[in-house]
Order: sequence, then C-alpha cells, then structure tokens
Amino acid sequence: MEIVGPEGERLKVGPPQPGDGRWMWEVARAAGGLDVNSAYAYLLWVRDFSETTSIVHKGEDVVAYCTAYMRPDATETLFIWQVAVAPTHRRLGLGRAMLSDLVLRSGASAMEATVTLGNESSWRLFRNFADSCNANVTITELFTESDFPDGHDAEQLLRIEPL
Repeated sequence: MEIVGPEGERLKVGPPQPGDGRWMWEVARAAGGLDVNSAYAYLLWVRDFSETTSIVHKGEDVVAYCTAYMRPDATETLFIWQVAVAPTHRRLGLGRAMLSDLVLRSGASAMEATVTLGNESSWRLFRNFADSCNANVTITELFTESDFPDGHDAEQLLRIEPL
C-alpha cells in the first residue's frame, strides 16, 4: 500500500525489512510519550514478529511502525503493542493505514490494545479505526497503577470487533 506524504513523497506501508529494527528504535525515541524498548527488542521484533509488524518507509527511512502479535489464547485477536509515528509524518493517516495493513495480512477478526486514560492520540486512532471498520469498541480496565512497579498509569483495554 502506498500513501502520498506531505511533500509528495511516496510512503510505502507493509512488513518490515531485516534492518528496520534499529530505525524503529529511533522512531520510538523521536515520537515522545512511548515506553521505548531496548534496541535489541526492536531487532528481535522484526525477526520474530514481522508478519504482525507494519512499517511505513519513506525511501530507505522508517517514519512509522506498528508492532502487534496474535494472542496465543485468542488466536483471532490481534494485540497492538505499540504504534509510533515520527513527528514529521503525523496527521497523514499512517496509524490507521498500518492497522488496516495488519488486519488484512493477519486475518484477525478482533483487535485489542491498551491505552492510558490521558493518551488522547491513541484513543482517537483506535476509535477512528473502529468507525472506519463499522466495528464495536469495548473498554475495560486491564492493569491498574498498582500492577506496575514504576508508577505507570493504569491501562485500559480496548477491544475492537468485528473486523
């Protein structure tokens, strides 16, 4: 899938390439507000979960990514781990394009993600995606603040279905 960027550049949405892990780490750091994993984690993610990872390339550069996995105990459910878009490429619909790419490639019939109450951009992304699929959104609390050892905010579980 291709999207035209702000300066007419062609942005390519699809699975990651073997060297994309290092650039995912860079996008995560630049995006702000994300829990940035180790660079090693992104390298492994590209190797082991490439089928459930979507990348947006601008030429050779990665400008956005979405990591996900199929839940082992709910094999039709795609769990979205992290969505990151470089500040230079926000508000172009890249998040929704990556979610669509992942649903199409995975064949998932439901999607889940966790979101903190204050993360307005993630709420907007997932609600807009659900609307575009004419799907229902169910919200429940998954992890409370006391579940985290580091003062992390509580995480609400969004479930979007049917896809």
